[in-house]
Amino acid sequence: MTLFTRASRPVREHRPAMSRRLLVGLAALVVGALLPGTASAAPERGFLVVEGRGGTTTTWTVTEKVTLRSPLPAELSGGGEFVAVLVEPLATAGGSGRLGAVQVRAFRDSTRNAVAPLGIDGELEPGQYRVTLLGAGPVRVTYALGDGNAPGVRVEPRTRIGVRFLGRSERLAEGLSKARIDLPGEAPAGRRVIQVGLTDGVAAEDYRMCVTTEADCPARPLPLCPPAPVPCSDTRFIAPRVGTDPAIRALLHEPASTVRALRWASDGYHDTEQRLRGAAIVF
Repeated sequence: MTLFTRASRPVREHRPAMSRRLLVGLAALVVGALLPGTASAAPERGFLVVEGRGGTTTTWTVTEKVTLRSPLPAELSGGGEFVAVLVEPLATAGGSGRLGAVQVRAFRDSTRNAVAPLGIDGELEPGQYRVTLLGAGPVRVTYALGDGNAPGVRVEPRTRIGVRFLGRSERLAEGLSKARIDLPGEAPAGRRVIQVGLTDGVAAEDYRMCVTTEADCPARPLPLCPPAPVPCSDTRFIAPRVGTDPAIRALLHEPASTVRALRWASDGYHDTEQRLRGAAIVF
């Protein structure tokens, strides 16, 4: 079993006194960093770039429709063991659709390069959006615009928010085997959660993950494709995983008024010894 957590809390260190000249210089740097529009040069043409420190957010006003290249292979860099971005419309200020992506590298294996979408692809309509970066340290996320010659767009979140990362893995034996991960109480009331599952190897399994107050994730309903009008891709329905390549799946859970548990489970056939990996970003 592997278990680890990370939190974006500052660590106090004792340091020797600095000279007045050095203090003045540092103060100037801080003031310069707080001035809007002075952080870096304009982004490359044809790209939407969101960059800054992990655990920050901002409001972004889109004045003209932003068309993104489809499909959307977001490029995520920085962030350490995990990195995520969310671009979400503010309900009272227009806009439409949520754009986002998440990557977890904490397990340091074949799953570390997999990226899961957290929203739409296609277009961001004019309106106001909340842009959030999650990760440790500097983070940069790049999306290609539909028009490769269009002026580049850059967004830099700066308002700090608290972020906590959790990860754990359990052994899955070769052949018929099952495992589960339970993290009770790790989804606090009033907090959002990005829940991530990472898999690799050949398997035919009933794979579930959820944030819940119940003892287990909901059972997979039959038939595998629910009747209309519920689409097969609806995330309320859990389908068995059958695959070989490293894969990542992610669910964004909205806040609740009660404390909830994070749960993952696998039950099925695995052609080699594998691992059930679960990760969560709480913010």
